[in-house]
Amino acid sequence: MRASIAVLICLAPCAWAQKTASKSPHAPPVRLEGRVAERGTRTPLSDVAVIVLDGAGSALAQTHSDESGGFALRLPASLAGAVTVVLAAPGYRTLEIKETLRAREKLTVDYALRRNSYARYESTVRSQPARVEVSRVSLTGDEVRRIPGTHGDALQAVLNLPSVARSPFDLGQLVIRGSAPGESGAFLNGMQIPQAFHFALGTSTFNSYLLERFDLIPSNFSVRYGRLTGGIVDIVPREGKRDRFHGDIKIDLFDAHLIVEGPVTKKKGSFALSIRRSYADAILGAVLPNSGFTVAPRYYDYQGLFDYPLGGGHFKLILFGSDDELALVNKTAPDTDPSLVGQFGTRMWFHTLTASYSKKWKNLELSATLHAGVQHQDATLGLAARFNLDVVETDARLEAHWRYSKKLKMTYGLDVQTDYFWVNVNAPSPATEGQTQPPIALEQKKLLSNKGYEGYPAVYVEADWKPTDRLELIPGVRVDWFNDKPGTYVQPRLMARYRVAHETWLKAGAGLFYMPPQAPYDNPVLGNPAVRPEQAIHLTVGIETRPIRKFRALSLEVNAFYKDLRDLAVDSSDYTLRGGMVKPLVYSDEGIGRAYGADFLLKNDSSKYVYGWIAYTIMKSERQDHPGQPWRPFEYDQTHILTLIVGYHLPYDFDVGVRFRYATGNPDTSLLAGALTVFDADRDTYYPQPGAPYATRMPDFVQLDLRIDKRFVFKTWILGAYIDISNITNQPNVEGWAYAYDYTLRAAVHGLPILPSLGLRASF
Repeated sequence: MRASIAVLICLAPCAWAQKTASKSPHAPPVRLEGRVAERGTRTPLSDVAVIVLDGAGSALAQTHSDESGGFALRLPASLAGAVTVVLAAPGYRTLEIKETLRAREKLTVDYALRRNSYARYESTVRSQPARVEVSRVSLTGDEVRRIPGTHGDALQAVLNLPSVARSPFDLGQLVIRGSAPGESGAFLNGMQIPQAFHFALGTSTFNSYLLERFDLIPSNFSVRYGRLTGGIVDIVPREGKRDRFHGDIKIDLFDAHLIVEGPVTKKKGSFALSIRRSYADAILGAVLPNSGFTVAPRYYDYQGLFDYPLGGGHFKLILFGSDDELALVNKTAPDTDPSLVGQFGTRMWFHTLTASYSKKWKNLELSATLHAGVQHQDATLGLAARFNLDVVETDARLEAHWRYSKKLKMTYGLDVQTDYFWVNVNAPSPATEGQTQPPIALEQKKLLSNKGYEGYPAVYVEADWKPTDRLELIPGVRVDWFNDKPGTYVQPRLMARYRVAHETWLKAGAGLFYMPPQAPYDNPVLGNPAVRPEQAIHLTVGIETRPIRKFRALSLEVNAFYKDLRDLAVDSSDYTLRGGMVKPLVYSDEGIGRAYGADFLLKNDSSKYVYGWIAYTIMKSERQDHPGQPWRPFEYDQTHILTLIVGYHLPYDFDVGVRFRYATGNPDTSLLAGALTVFDADRDTYYPQPGAPYATRMPDFVQLDLRIDKRFVFKTWILGAYIDISNITNQPNVEGWAYAYDYTLRAAVHGLPILPSLGLRASF
C-alpha cells in the first residue's frame, strides 16, 4: 500500500525532478538501468512507471520505460544499501523488488510484469477490415481458438457462424446460404486455395496460430472475387513478430505443431515458419490393428511467411502446402455392391507460393500478387473406379486504388487464373446433386485420359462513394471469360450502407455471379461440353447495430437474403448429335434453384470476462431439376441452424467454454425396398428403387461441447493446458443409413460419440 501511494503522489514531482537533474551539468550518474518486459511473452513494455524508494518509503527517483522497454535512473554516486524498486502500469500487477546498491557502481536488471489476465495475450491484430460487403463477419484473437469442439482450430469457427450449414460428420465443407460446397471457396491473401480443411478430420489446412483474422462473406461479395456463386471465406495471415525470436510448440491427441518466428533484421521485416502433422494414423493403428487401414487418416501442412519493406512499399511471401492421405484394404465386398472390394484410398496434396508487393503514394495505391502452385488428387474405390488429377496453376492479380476525393475512391483490377492439367479416369459418370448413385457394379465405366490448358481472365472496377456522411454506395462490375465457353460474362453488383443512428446501419446488396461448370459435367467424355456456366443472383437486406451505447462490445446483425440460381447441371436421359454421332447427353443445364431466409448474430466482442455469440439461421433451399417438375429440398437444406458459444475467464488464468449446436436433419432419399425389388442375376446385385428425392429427413442434430483451459505463466514462457470434450452428452446423432443387401432393412450410421482431447502448448 505504501508503495502504491508513493507511485500516485510522486509521479509529477519525481518526473519534474528527474527532468531537471538530467539537464543539470552536475546531474548524478545512472545507477540503475534495465529493461521491462511482459512476464511469459517477453514483449517489451513501454510507459511503465519505474520508481526507486528508500527505506522510509520516500521516492529517490522515477522514470518511464521507452518503446523498447528500456529505462535508466540517476541516483547519487554515494548512495549504497537496500532500496525498493516499484514498477506499475495499467493492466499489470504492480511489482516491488528489493535491490542492493554499492557506492559508485551501476546495477543492470531485467524485470517482468505479469498481466492481470492473459486471456488475450495472443491477439496480434494490426488493422480492422474495411466494411465493404453487406454481410461480413470478422473473427480475430485467441477466443476463437478456444471454441469447444474445435480442438483449438480457429478457422473451424466459420462453421459456427450464421448462414453456414453443418456438413455430415463435421468434415469442414463450406455450405453457405443454400449453395453446394463446390460453389463457395476459401481465399488466402486474395488468392483461392485448393483446400480449406483436411480430409476426414476437419482441421483447417492453414495453421490458425498464424492467423490474424478471417472474414465470412456469405453472399454479395465484392467484384474482386469471382468464379463462385456461393459465399467466400477470406483468410488474412498475420505478420511474424518483430521484437525478438519466438517459438511455439503444441501437442494434443490429434496433431502437433512447431512454429518459429522473429525479425529479419532489427525490428525490420519478419518471418514465421510452421509445420504440423497429425498422428491419428498411429493411434488408430494401435487401437484397431485389424481395421484394414494401410494408411489411416493422416495429414501434414506447413506455412512460411516473410515480409519486408522494399522500395518504399511492402513485399510479402507466403509458402503454403498440405498433404492428406487415407488408404485401406477391404477383403469382403458389401452385399449391396460386389465391386467395392480391394484397395480403397485417396490422397490430396498441394504446394503453393504467393508473392505480393504493394506501395502507396498520396492518392494512389498499387498492388501486384503472383500465385503459383501444384496440386494432386487421386482416389481408388476397389475394383469399381479410379481417378487421378495433377494440376499446375498460376494466378495473377493487379490492382490500383485511386482516391479522387474524400468522398470517392475507385478500384481497378485484373484477375487472371490459368492451369495445366493431366487427368485419368476409369469410372461411371457421377450422379448430380439430388440423384441417387446406383451400385457402381451396375454402371458402365468410362475411360478418360487427357491433358490440357485452361484460362480464366477477368477485369473489374469498383467505386466506393460517400455522397453524404450517412450514406455509402459501392457499385461495381466484373467481366469474366471462361475457358471454352463463348462470350463474356458481365456481372454488375451494388452494395449500400446507410447510417440511421450513431451505431446503427441499414444495408442492402444485389449482384450477378457466374462460375464455370464443375468437372466432370462439361467434359466431352464424361459429360456434356455444352453445359453453360452456373448463374446466381444475390439479394440481401439487413441491419447492423450496437444496441447498448455504454457497452459497445455487444453487436447485433440481422440479414434477410434471397438467391436465384440458374443453369445448374442435372442428369439427362436425352441424346444429342455430337461429332456426327448420336451420343447420350448425360447432363444438361436446365436445373434451377432458390435459397431464401434470414440470419441473426448477437456477438460480444469484449473478452474481459465473457465472450461468445448466438447465431441463428432460418432458411429454405430448393431445386427444380427439369422444367415442370416439382420443387424439392436441396441436399444440404437445413431449416433451422442454432449455435450458442459462451466462454468465461475465471481467476488464476482459467477459462471455461461451452458450445451448443442444433440443426435440422439433412434431407434424405429413402432406398428401402417397396413392393418391387430389381435383382441383377448377372452381377448378383440388387438395384435400389429410390423414393422421391429428399422427401424425408435425417433426425435433427443436437450436440453439447465443453472446453477448459489453464495457463501457467513463467518468466520467459507460457504453458497452456486444455481438455476439449466433443459431444459431452454422448448424443447418438444419425449421419446416414447402412442398407441390407436387398434394401429391405437399414441401420443408422452414427457420428462420433463423446470424444475428449487433451492438449499442451508452450510459447516462448
